[in-house]
Amino acid sequence: MAIIYTYPTIDTIEGGDLFLVSDVSEENATRKVTAAEFGGYIQATYGPGTNMYQADGSLTGNRVITGAGFGLAISGVNQFIVNATTTTHTDTGDHTINADDINIKPSVTGKLKVGNNFDGSELDIQSTLKYKAASAGLGKVATSDADGFVSWEVPTTGTVTNIATAGTVNGLTLTGGPITTTGTVTLGGTLAINNSDWVGTSLAIANGGTGASTAQDGINELTQSGGATTGYVLTRDISGNAVWDAAPGANSLYTSNGTVGSGRVATLTDTLTWNAGSVRRTANLTAIIEVTQESDFGTPVAGVITLPANTTYQVIGSVTCSSRLVASAEGISIIGNNRQLDKLVYTGTGDFITITDVNFTINDIWLSATNASSLLIRASNVAASGFNNGRTRVFEVVNCQFRNCYNVMNIDGFDLVDISNTLFFYIQAPSI
Repeated sequence: MAIIYTYPTIDTIEGGDLFLVSDVSEENATRKVTAAEFGGYIQATYGPGTNMYQADGSLTGNRVITGAGFGLAISGVNQFIVNATTTTHTDTGDHTINADDINIKPSVTGKLKVGNNFDGSELDIQSTLKYKAASAGLGKVATSDADGFVSWEVPTTGTVTNIATAGTVNGLTLTGGPITTTGTVTLGGTLAINNSDWVGTSLAIANGGTGASTAQDGINELTQSGGATTGYVLTRDISGNAVWDAAPGANSLYTSNGTVGSGRVATLTDTLTWNAGSVRRTANLTAIIEVTQESDFGTPVAGVITLPANTTYQVIGSVTCSSRLVASAEGISIIGNNRQLDKLVYTGTGDFITITDVNFTINDIWLSATNASSLLIRASNVAASGFNNGRTRVFEVVNCQFRNCYNVMNIDGFDLVDISNTLFFYIQAPSI
């Protein structure tokens, strides 16, 4: 930098000249310079601020121009040089400005010129566009206006030149293509989904699914087993709905009365054992009742059990009876399977079996009594008006035995009395 000396005795400058002494290139030499040149050196050395710029107009080091209420205006300039290493840019035409050249962040209230190629790391385009989009309205798109600035516009419709519709997915097909101008796309076929196609959650019960992904979970959901108590069984209520109910007792087939429908077949792979009780069924309009105890004949009234019509009593084993049996209706019979094993033992007094004006059969039975004042059978079929009057019924005793008893039988009338293959022994009647 030059060091400037002036003559201290000079009060005025004549003709604008002044002598300058330099110790840079011509030591202690003098030379004449103009006032303007001298002023430039003075400004370069003692200019405003802290030596902001040099005589050639360059800034001294890194300088910041600050101020309030005013701006920096550049006018009448047809050339703006950013730095010495970049291309000179004029005020017209399209230009490329790199991030190293200039740092520009546009105001949100201004326009961004489309075509200016700024480095995205320095230019915050996104925030500007987002700000503009907030006031543009829903559904508009960013485009370039006539001046090359970003503008938000309603999208316009266009045309297509070719739409292909061929294809099949899960049984569904699209037909009608290719469409080059106008046309109709038709959806057809039958939807077919298999396990490999299924995505998403399991279909709920309300929509025809189970809401589960495994067989066990599916059964639990469909039967609502979560609301049942451990050990309950799934059954059907009176309304026909599946419900959970307490299981029957471990020693019984069921806990309440029930009806087995017709055509049902029960197959036993082992022995079916009956412990007391009896089997009752109806065949050919006849009730067949197994008798293993006296109550199987019915309930006595004043010591008398009246046997109903069309009933066959099948005695199994030895059955002791204290009540009297009365048969006054048609279709009654008492049978056994073996006269040595199937026995009726009467322990009461008077008549044991009374038969009046009906057909009656006793087969394969052992009859016995324990009381001396007893009578095993009293049968009558005769009218009092005549010897043969009223004799229309048949009384049969087939393959039986009367053994260890007292009075055996008293028979009056009948069209036929058939006593065949029957044994009488150990009779202890008071009067024979």
